[in-house]
Amino acid sequence: MTLPAAEFAWSNIGADGEPASSTNHCLEWGSAAILKNGQVGKVSPADADELPTWQAQKRWTNDIAQSCQFDAHLYCFED
Repeated sequence: MTLPAAEFAWSNIGADGEPASSTNHCLEWGSAAILKNGQVGKVSPADADELPTWQAQKRWTNDIAQSCQFDAHLYCFED
């Protein structure tokens, strides 16, 4: 299944595969507060032209910090 490029997933994972932040995780994914942020990844590139950048920058886990008020998928990683 391919998800639309406009979809995001909460991750708190940086491009290096390590936690992006000790605080940007929507209070451990339990808050929808407008003033809290969480790291999201863009689940797929918008088009073929964006694919190389999306892959190289690991944007599937590390795209932007987004306000916790927005809905997104949730990536769950186990160490």
